[in-house]
Amino acid sequence: MAASSRAQSFCIVHPGSTTDDDRVQFGTRHVQVVAPHGGEEAFDFDRVFGAHTPQEVVFEEVARQPVLDCVERLASTAIIAFGASSGGKTFAITGGVQRFADRGLIPRSISAMFEALSARPSASLDPCGHRLHVDCARRCLAADARCP
Repeated sequence: MAASSRAQSFCIVHPGSTTDDDRVQFGTRHVQVVAPHGGEEAFDFDRVFGAHTPQEVVFEEVARQPVLDCVERLASTAIIAFGASSGGKTFAITGGVQRFADRGLIPRSISAMFEALSARPSASLDPCGHRLHVDCARRCLAADARCP
C-alpha cells in the first residue's frame, strides 16, 4: 500500500463465514449482501480479504507502510476496527494466542517499528494506544459533548 493522506477502508471476511452462501458475495474490492428483508446492499472497499487470509498478508497490505511512515516521516497513523460483535475485530488487531503466525496488526506493527528504529540509533519511540467504545464515541460526537 502506498503512503496516502486519505483514509482507506478494508474488509476482512470472518474466518467462520461460509463462502458457499448465496446471500454474501465478495471480490477483491466489493461485498454484496442480501438483506433479511430481501433487498441487497453493496459495499466498496480499498481491499477485501477472504475468510482464510493469513494475518501476515493483512498486515503487509494494510499496516506495514503506514507504520514505517510513522518512523521515517514522523507521520501519524490510526487503525480502526469496526464491525459487529464477534466479527473478528480483536483477532485482526491483537491476533490469536495459539500460534505465532496469528499475531495481529498491533504486535506486527510494534515489531516493524522496532526493526525500523534499530537502523536509526538516535531515534526514540513514544507509542500511544486507545480503545474507544461506541457509547463513548457517541457521547463525544454529540453536539453538546464534553469529553475528558
